[in-house]
Amino acid sequence: MSMVTFEDKLELFKSMVYDKVKEESDARMEKMNAEKERILSQNKERLQGEAEKIIEDMIERGNLKKQEIISQETMEGRRRVLLKLSGFVDTLMQRLYARGAEFAKGEGYREFFLNKLEKAFACIAAKECAGRTLMLELTAKDREMFEADIRRLFERRGCENSGIEFLELAEEHIGGFVLTDKDGTFRINSSLSEMIDENREKVGRMVFEYLEENGDDYE
Repeated sequence: MSMVTFEDKLELFKSMVYDKVKEESDARMEKMNAEKERILSQNKERLQGEAEKIIEDMIERGNLKKQEIISQETMEGRRRVLLKLSGFVDTLMQRLYARGAEFAKGEGYREFFLNKLEKAFACIAAKECAGRTLMLELTAKDREMFEADIRRLFERRGCENSGIEFLELAEEHIGGFVLTDKDGTFRINSSLSEMIDENREKVGRMVFEYLEENGDDYE
């Protein structure tokens, strides 16, 4: 039977203490490594999320800028179309004014003028006519040609205690007439220029439809 010496006991104690310390040290190291990995993983996920958000923001801004550029180009294209369309319409309106001026010199103008005036007189209610002076604006040429007919139509209208005065129509109206009264109760504009201007929108629509149907490169 062997004897356990003091030195043996000391070595055994030292070994037990060392193993315990090493075990605790290894456990702490493992825990620290695990915590470090957890923190690194969290930071990696956070940084990756931030990077993805930055990329998404850049893509979104890029798309918005792209849409802005496309919108600006579209608006500029429409502006060019409208300018060209307006030019076509202006040209046609000038031709219509010229045709209107020619019409005012032709044979059918007399019948047109008196028919319009008769309808205008018929539109005026008796209470708007009675006791009032009507003002008829017309060209000097038309007054010279139609005054007798105008007075006959006015008398036929039978406005009690009323009268009619003649004023000269502005040259830009080409022909036709404007019928009002001194009190401003009504105003009937049957000038040729007014009739032509009322159709400007229709002329514009016809020009646009023509360009669309014929595939003209009006941009």
